[in-house]
Amino acid sequence: MATLAVASARELEKLECKDGDANAVVKGLRVGALDMIRTRSRVEAQRKWPDSPTITAADWRTAQAYVKTTRDSFVSVQSARRPSAVLYPTREFHSNLVQKVLSDPEVTHPQYVRGKANPLFTAELQRRAEKKARKYEEAFLNDDDAILKSMTFDKAIKLLRSFHLVEEMPNEQKICEYIQYTCTCHGKLGIKHKFGFQCTRKCKHVLARALRDGLFTVPPDMKLGVVAKPKSAGGRAKRAGKALEPESSESEEEDDGFSECSSDDSGEDDIE
Repeated sequence: MATLAVASARELEKLECKDGDANAVVKGLRVGALDMIRTRSRVEAQRKWPDSPTITAADWRTAQAYVKTTRDSFVSVQSARRPSAVLYPTREFHSNLVQKVLSDPEVTHPQYVRGKANPLFTAELQRRAEKKARKYEEAFLNDDDAILKSMTFDKAIKLLRSFHLVEEMPNEQKICEYIQYTCTCHGKLGIKHKFGFQCTRKCKHVLARALRDGLFTVPPDMKLGVVAKPKSAGGRAKRAGKALEPESSESEEEDDGFSECSSDDSGEDDIE
């Protein structure tokens, strides 16, 4: 599988040396960098899951709220290259899609009708997400690195952060009754309370997909309306806000983990 890290090695290809020997050294460095990146990718792919994660009341509450609030406006794309994989637009990309559709004079469908998501508007979001997903798969789920190498680093990062890839685990790797999928969502490293599948082996995306697919039901004592939110220090329950925005608005704890990366907003790669 092509890796985004290979794109960073593209910077080596820009180096030009008039001296033949120096150019040979650059080529050697480039080959070495690519070999190191691919080796690390293989090691990461073969890593065994250690301990089974604990699904907390907060996990159940977040997953159920996510399913509930996206019931009429959920956007996802079935992978064309991996049968069990589904691409979920990230918060940033979904917000970008919504703004593009709202500002498109040729789209006359309102986003909401009588307070509910408009199916026609959601269908337009879906169409544009599918178009972007095809480009994502060509770059990152392709054995050939040619397309990825043709992209600038900023554009590759922008494309990578457009989706979370949620994929079914092989049976031998299923570590918990409720964790049937993997997800590429990544929390922030080096913090006390970790989140995101890549840091905790669990996330709202994998729980929500399993609930949508009917793989299991929520434990009775963990259903919305039964499981309580934590109380504040004063003993009073915290004021309830919106349970969860659609996939476009993942909670801060489900960020895509690339907030520090720069992106190219020139519009050259915008979705039509």
